[in-house]
Amino acid sequence: MLDGISGTGIPQMSSPPNTSDYVKKQLDKDAFLKILLTEMKYQDPTTPIDNKDFIAQLAQFSSLEQMKNLSASFTQFEKTQDSLNRFQAAALVGKNVVVSNDKISVNGMQIDPITFQLDKPADVVVKILDSSGNVVKTMKVASLDAGTHELHWDGTDDKGSPVPDGYYKFQITAINADGTQEDIPGLIGGKVEAVQFRNGGVNLIINGIAYSMAQILEISG
Repeated sequence: MLDGISGTGIPQMSSPPNTSDYVKKQLDKDAFLKILLTEMKYQDPTTPIDNKDFIAQLAQFSSLEQMKNLSASFTQFEKTQDSLNRFQAAALVGKNVVVSNDKISVNGMQIDPITFQLDKPADVVVKILDSSGNVVKTMKVASLDAGTHELHWDGTDDKGSPVPDGYYKFQITAINADGTQEDIPGLIGGKVEAVQFRNGGVNLIINGIAYSMAQILEISG
């Protein structure tokens, strides 16, 4: 048997080199400093590094150090902010809140009203959409005053047929006296039952449904 030769006559590959022997793809501050010191050590005494070049290299090193420190500071800030958000969310358990809402549940004849608030008198158009985004019902209410209103949906489509049970979305559009239109959010109130931490986000469980912290409009005891 011949050393280093396989039965097929092809030289056998030696074990892969240790990854520590590979050249780094990105220079960190230690590598940059080593390069600078090596350059100074082996420079030609008769033609030393120009002061301007040396100052420029020192400035690059200082900039690199500051960028690394800034990145570390941002990372620490994100961790601190995440912990603060979790603490604030946990403190809401048991509190009564009002959140923006665009979902409505159909369960037989049990359908919660669609609640919304107008800042000024307007006509209102509400569209109910299925899970595919198709409009199944359009409801129009004229001449509503400013204030909080409830609109009751009977669970039927535009043809008068009952829709299947499940969750639907709704869109509310206010048509002002001057003809301008604006989308307004639906509102839902309830007690925060639990806090959910998922995928780096914080959700509040209200009436069995998860809402983000950004949807909170009002908090009471």
